[in-house]
Amino acid sequence: MRTIGKHWSHGKREGAGCCGICGVRYPMSMLRKNADGTWCCPDDIDGLTATEIAEREAAAADSLDDGDIEREMASYDRVEAP
Repeated sequence: MRTIGKHWSHGKREGAGCCGICGVRYPMSMLRKNADGTWCCPDDIDGLTATEIAEREAAAADSLDDGDIEREMASYDRVEAP
């Protein structure tokens, strides 16, 4: 796991924060806010935000028709009542 470690090279007065995606501690000067307002490290800043993921899932759900849903539900095991 990545951590800051014992040797803090960013000055004694600079605080540390955690990346909202991976949870690793970084100096605040290295963290940036993404489109959702979450503090992200340099490794995670280019990833999808929670809003973008939700929008993609909503678009995928809208593209399904009733036939697709019925075929999907038919593939599950069904237990009949006695």
